[in-house]
Amino acid sequence: LKINEIDPGAENIRFIAKVNTFFILGISATLVSNRNGANNLRCVLGDETGVVNAFLAESPELIVGRTVALFNAEARVVKEHIEIQRARVEAARGQIDKVNEKFNLSEKSWVPVD
Repeated sequence: LKINEIDPGAENIRFIAKVNTFFILGISATLVSNRNGANNLRCVLGDETGVVNAFLAESPELIVGRTVALFNAEARVVKEHIEIQRARVEAARGQIDKVNEKFNLSEKSWVPVD
């Protein structure tokens, strides 16, 4: 699956992406502790089709510039924007050389329709 093919609400998705950047919130870094004491990171993932925001459990694989494989990810709509969550992150076998930053899936607004 490529980033530009991800639909809102999709579950159990698997894709390969490059860790593009981490969000910086004020002076602090982007680590957020959950109830279990584990840390989560906000970052931008990308491939040749686009980029998407992610909120993932801290992993040694999440290093800017590294290509990672994401398994069992969820494409949640948070404040009307897609965010990848709850993915298992592993090192990818291949590399993504170029990231298309012109298409940001998370910038698109998704409004629920009843």
